[in-house]
Amino acid sequence: MPKISTRRSAFASWRGQDGVAASSPVPPAPIDLMGAVPKKRNRQWEKGHRTHSYRGVPQVIHDQIVALASRLHVTTDEVVEVFVRYSLSCLDQGILIISPRPKAQRMTLFPLPKGWGDRAGWNEADGWDPKSQELPPAPRKTSRTKPSSWERVVTYRLSDDGDNSIRHIATQHTLPVGEIVTLFLKHGLESYKSGRLKLNPQPKAVKMTLAENIS
Repeated sequence: MPKISTRRSAFASWRGQDGVAASSPVPPAPIDLMGAVPKKRNRQWEKGHRTHSYRGVPQVIHDQIVALASRLHVTTDEVVEVFVRYSLSCLDQGILIISPRPKAQRMTLFPLPKGWGDRAGWNEADGWDPKSQELPPAPRKTSRTKPSSWERVVTYRLSDDGDNSIRHIATQHTLPVGEIVTLFLKHGLESYKSGRLKLNPQPKAVKMTLAENIS
């Protein structure tokens, strides 16, 4: 008797012995084949430096901070943090002296007609012999209507200690918080320009990854 051959079912490769369909294995993702593990973004700086808003900081001061940060390849917030810490240190050492002037019912550091550009309410101690630096020019912005300086609000990521110190000094001298911030930023810029304050950016540790190259 001739042998009858049994034709193999086309579905035998994905059915089990009991005839139940077997689940197909999920192919590995390219990132798994390369052994790269996605890394979560380090939010340590954001956690330690919340956003704080200040009113009355002149636009030209803010623009100079931004331009300096861009030149140094660092963030604007880092420059602000350094200038605040430096100014607080200068206050403790008696290098930066705050001498408010009466203005209506409040005090001010800038009572003269030219505003923040005059040193009416603050000065530095003598004895410096620094090397001057040139500040980067702030970008020019044209506007049809220029808002009042006290309508401008800037926001920086600053440590809570720095922000609390600023507000404590403002309360102590009966000064607007924005004037203390302006003073610190202006003091930092002038100290950097004159060479009293040196900023030395350091490269961050960069972790290599292949994930960003996957299309």
